[in-house]
Amino acid sequence: MQLYGRHTWEHFARLWPTRDTDYAKLMNAVPKRIATRTTVDPSAWSAVIEGDPLAWAADERTRRDVVVIGSLTLVRALAEAGLIDEYRLITFPTVAGEGDRLPLTGDFHFTTVEPADRTTFTVLRRRTGSPGTEEGKAS
Repeated sequence: MQLYGRHTWEHFARLWPTRDTDYAKLMNAVPKRIATRTTVDPSAWSAVIEGDPLAWAADERTRRDVVVIGSLTLVRALAEAGLIDEYRLITFPTVAGEGDRLPLTGDFHFTTVEPADRTTFTVLRRRTGSPGTEEGKAS
C-alpha cells in the first residue's frame, strides 16, 4: 500500500498513470491512498482516506506494509505518532546545506547503505530488541 500526502499525490498523479515502463507498471499496480484535508478527485488510480490518516495508518499496518512516498508533512505526523518502523531513503549527490530535515525520532539504526549508480539507497530500522540482544544491536 502506498500512502501519499495531497501535494505529492497531485504531482505523481500527473506523471505515473501514463508511463509505460516496467517500473511504472509496478508503481501503478500498487493500491494507493491519499491523506488530505481538502477535496481532491482521486481518479481510478487511488482513493482518499476517510477520517484520521494516523488512525488509518495504525490500523492498515497491522495487515500490510504502508509505504509513504515523499510527503514530509505526513511523515512528520506519522513519526510523532510512533508509526514509522523503517525509513528507506534514495538520496542524490546534491548538497544544498539547508532544507527540511527528516523527523528521525526513536531508536533507529542503519541497516543498509548501497550505492546505486548516481544515487544511494539507505535503510534505517527501528531497533526492536533489548540492548545486548541480536535484535537490539546496530548493524
